[in-house]
Amino acid sequence: LLLCVQTAFNAHANDPYNFMWVNGACQSEFTESFDVQPNQYPTVVVYSPKKNRFASFVGTYDSEAIRDLLSGVLSGRVKTREVFQLTPPQDRDCSNFNDGSN
Repeated sequence: LLLCVQTAFNAHANDPYNFMWVNGACQSEFTESFDVQPNQYPTVVVYSPKKNRFASFVGTYDSEAIRDLLSGVLSGRVKTREVFQLTPPQDRDCSNFNDGSN
């Protein structure tokens, strides 16, 4: 999944995106801000802090599908949802948490 996201990032290097990775099991309060539950790990979410809106990825993980999500959000083709209460990631040691990607 991270390789797919990296490939999508490279394809959109000139677009207004920033990328981050969090361990969902360790940062569950943060992932719940985007309506991502543990049974959905791993997943991809596109978030606009300026607009306080997000879109979640649904489908098979490959770089083309993630690029399509990014382009769709940027163009308005993909619908976004409002983040009602954003809980920032916590400063904690996540090395002992399984994020579901293994």
